[in-house]
Amino acid sequence: MEEARGAYKKALDLDGDYAAAWNNLGEWWLVKGAFSEALDKFERALKIEPDLLQALNNRVALLYELGNFKDAEAAARAAIKQYPKQAELHVNLGNVLLHSGKSRAAVACFREALACDPKSPEAQWGLATLLGETQRLGETIHHIEHEIAVKGESAQRLASLAFAHQANGDLKAAETLCRKVLAMQPNNIAALLSLAACMNAKSDHRAAISLSEQALLENPDMPGIFSNIAFNTTYLPDLTPAEVFDYHREWSRRYEETVANRSTFALRQRDPNRQLRVGYVSGDLEKHPVGFLLQDVLRHHDHSRVRVYCYSMNRKADEVTEALRSNVDEWVDALLMNDDELADRIQEDEIDILVDLSGHTAYNRLPVFARKPAPVQATWIGYFHSTGLTSIDYFITDPYTTPADTIQLFSEIPVFLPHTRFLFCPPAYAPEVAPSPLLANGRVCFGSFNRLEKLVDPVIAAWASILKGAPDSILLIKAGGLESDAACAELRDRFAQHGIPAERLELRGRSSHYSMLVECADIDIALDTFPFNGGMTSLELLWMGVPIVTLAGDSIVARQTSAALQNIGLQELAFQNVQAYIDGAIAFAKDRERIVRLRGEIRTRMVGSPLCKPEQFVADLEGLYRRMWQAWCEDKTLESGFVAKDRTTEHIVYHAESIAVDVKPIRLVCASRASRERFLSTTALGRSYTLLKKYLPELELYLYPENSRGLSTVYNESIEAARHKPATLVFVHDDVGLLDFHWPARLLEGLKKFDVVGVVGNKRRIPRQPAWVFLDDKFTLDSRSNFSGVVGHGKGSPCAYVDHYGAPGQECRLLDGLLLAADSAILVESGLRFDPNFQFHFYDMDFCRQAELKGLRMGTAPISIVHESLGAFGTEAWKDAYARYLEKYRE
Repeated sequence: MEEARGAYKKALDLDGDYAAAWNNLGEWWLVKGAFSEALDKFERALKIEPDLLQALNNRVALLYELGNFKDAEAAARAAIKQYPKQAELHVNLGNVLLHSGKSRAAVACFREALACDPKSPEAQWGLATLLGETQRLGETIHHIEHEIAVKGESAQRLASLAFAHQANGDLKAAETLCRKVLAMQPNNIAALLSLAACMNAKSDHRAAISLSEQALLENPDMPGIFSNIAFNTTYLPDLTPAEVFDYHREWSRRYEETVANRSTFALRQRDPNRQLRVGYVSGDLEKHPVGFLLQDVLRHHDHSRVRVYCYSMNRKADEVTEALRSNVDEWVDALLMNDDELADRIQEDEIDILVDLSGHTAYNRLPVFARKPAPVQATWIGYFHSTGLTSIDYFITDPYTTPADTIQLFSEIPVFLPHTRFLFCPPAYAPEVAPSPLLANGRVCFGSFNRLEKLVDPVIAAWASILKGAPDSILLIKAGGLESDAACAELRDRFAQHGIPAERLELRGRSSHYSMLVECADIDIALDTFPFNGGMTSLELLWMGVPIVTLAGDSIVARQTSAALQNIGLQELAFQNVQAYIDGAIAFAKDRERIVRLRGEIRTRMVGSPLCKPEQFVADLEGLYRRMWQAWCEDKTLESGFVAKDRTTEHIVYHAESIAVDVKPIRLVCASRASRERFLSTTALGRSYTLLKKYLPELELYLYPENSRGLSTVYNESIEAARHKPATLVFVHDDVGLLDFHWPARLLEGLKKFDVVGVVGNKRRIPRQPAWVFLDDKFTLDSRSNFSGVVGHGKGSPCAYVDHYGAPGQECRLLDGLLLAADSAILVESGLRFDPNFQFHFYDMDFCRQAELKGLRMGTAPISIVHESLGAFGTEAWKDAYARYLEKYRE
């Protein structure tokens, strides 16, 4: 090195205007870390020869080392104007952008470098790091280490090496390098952001937020950095919903309110019924939860009604990308478009409804939405919180994820799909459900496949309590990052602090998606994280037959799993506080028969649920889009809480024009195996409704035709729907004929006296009672002195015979489920629901028991009905339900 310096000085003694020598001498000082000396030499070289390529490039590198990132970027762009075809200049600009937090722009630079020189190793390795190409990251790391060995430890090289190690999953090496860079250059944005990512992986989200805030001070014009901050707040269990929301609104104040929106749609055809142009915007149209959840949506869109566009920010394509691309009308690769260019393209495409599928996750395009390039904008499935943007009109959710009494705050208007905001498309390669491993191992294996970032301290504490309460159990944790011995040691140490020895933990790292699904066979009970629940992870575990215990919180991210459980009738696995969550998991672990039984049931439940009904889901989604569009055509917006029509439920609603607006409707809720047409013409309830609706304008019918789901599931859905459309709910069988023209008045009189009303019931209840009318499983009739109510039996007019059980209007402890009624407000406020464990038998018995436990009064009303069939007592299904009922109430 000293000989080289001597040679350069000798050359300059001979020719003081030798620009290349000044540049070489500057490089010598740069390697030595004498930045001011190096800059002086580069400036001398450029003063003599302004177009000297190497000096131009070196000045960019030096400005980076000095922490002058804006000047470095400006110098790099100026050099490219002089030498637009020089690959090394594009690489240098890419490095500056990468280390300024502008990773999307850096991708464009590295690709431009490859266009200039397809063999440029620096460009190839830069892209490998940005795109997470694991097969080339090893080469990248080796290349940077070689550069450091030859040229020394510059901030840029060390930061690049840290970024590559982070992308490769070696977080310990990345953290060590980041701290070394920050000791050299405290304002190094790349090191701050890489270290923030390492802190996230350790669940230290407050440290990650602090580091991102430091990076933002250096580059306040980067909305992506503040998106990271907003995202990280959703992990923190001690922040209030208002505090989390305020971080998201701050993004808007910084980056939305400062741009001019483009909401000029004067020439847009306001035809409420024309074909709509719907655009989906995402950086995750690949093997990613968003890509998987979108597959069946795109596959089932009705292209005669909706023309579908995808604006993709994908860094790379895979088979999911190709499957998505094959089902859209227009696919736009938008990664390299800047915000104005993409907004212009969306306007040129005349998109009517633009849908964000990223929120504040990586590669989002929220700045484009801030420009309002489409008349209607919505956000859906890619994020689990309000974006905070006022330019996005709607947040698409569902009643289970966002119940009416939620305390979550929104800048958008929340609108609802009727059952679920997720449409699960099981991978074709998913294996069959395996038996519960406890059958072979003799012990319960709890498990979690959620990201390490979700394992915040309260989660670790709760899981430790569960392991202590189930002393023969183990906990399997599988997550990206656990390939590292250091990460495993840190996680074991966190459990050890709660008294859990290492041998009770089994830690596994990342694998292929197929292998992950196979490994679900090793878990008996999944433990959900909180407040950040599993999303796609929960759906995949359920598909593989694994029941999940979850804590249902007060926000979307904290209710993702409970919403899925409600859709498959397992909401009893969702608990309302941490102690109930712990106790519930411990009790579940002791109930091995139930674990084994659910293993064989859950996939069947999913197949029959709205989670796996693409035709229904997409019809509802398109219906919601249509209502959004129609509202815009009328210069209106939908009201908060608007629910899309449920296509599995024929909401046959009749209202006379004269009905008073303050009259609460009476809503019949019925599940029938018959089609809608056959129901109205052939069933007792259908014939009654056809007649009565002409005279009773307050009467509605919510019909679930061709139904194969359990009554409890259907009835609970109608209760949830009534949160937004209150009514007097009447749960009634389709073989019940309503012969009383005054029955609504008599029903409402009964509901003034009782909270829950039936037609017939028992004034008492004894242990092990199998039905309101019988004393035991030998079907011994109880004394008629305990009965209340009257019901007719048999087909024909008026009926074959009448059972006069006792005087109506009396308080009861058990009611017959052929007709049960209550004000929806009472059901919603009390939390009274039908237990999905009892879908066709004992649902009414359990409902009455739950009503009694909640302090609600029950009784009969003098309503004339005919029941055209008898109950299916004594069948195998009935016996099984009876056993579960006795077990539940410990009788």
